[in-house]
Amino acid sequence: MAQLMRLHLHGAFVRAIERGVPIIAPCNGFQIAAQMGLLPGPEEGEPWPDRPPRPSIRLADNESARFSDRWVKVELEVNSRCIWTQGLSFDQQERMLPIAHGEGRFIPGSDDLLAHLEQCGRIAVRYAADDNPNGSVANVAGICDATGLVLGLMPHPERYYRWTQHPFWTRLGGDHATREPLGLAMFRNAVAHARSAVAV
Repeated sequence: MAQLMRLHLHGAFVRAIERGVPIIAPCNGFQIAAQMGLLPGPEEGEPWPDRPPRPSIRLADNESARFSDRWVKVELEVNSRCIWTQGLSFDQQERMLPIAHGEGRFIPGSDDLLAHLEQCGRIAVRYAADDNPNGSVANVAGICDATGLVLGLMPHPERYYRWTQHPFWTRLGGDHATREPLGLAMFRNAVAHARSAVAV
């Protein structure tokens, strides 16, 4: 799938990004975006190359060599430029997302690339240090491109749009029921960004 999209659709995705379209690529989508060269993508201000670039990150087999299907604790990077996660704040119990993958271990092409992604605010989501389900380097669960529009992540925010989907929602307590869960809040962020762009 990634090779077919790389061959036939890469240009269409680039044009969408240049128009300011928010794009989310969860799980297999993250794997495809990495293989297509959409992530991490060019640096800020640099044009997209005429041909799709070679992949510089990969999503390898889980260290356990097993498929993992469960909820994991995540951390949202405060200084990330990702429009999907900016400004979101949840307590640890609420800051969870489901995963379902066998090949989700994030591996950057080099230590320099990882340091660059961190310095430029391109890491959007990490697994909690005590809950890394696949052995991802630096606990990275998701990254964004230089525009902040394209988010690739192994967890599934689209599977967490109501509180009753949380694995122990009856024990959350507090005022969680009056707020949106993390997955839905991420999509609301993208919609708000798109609306603000249209208004301008």
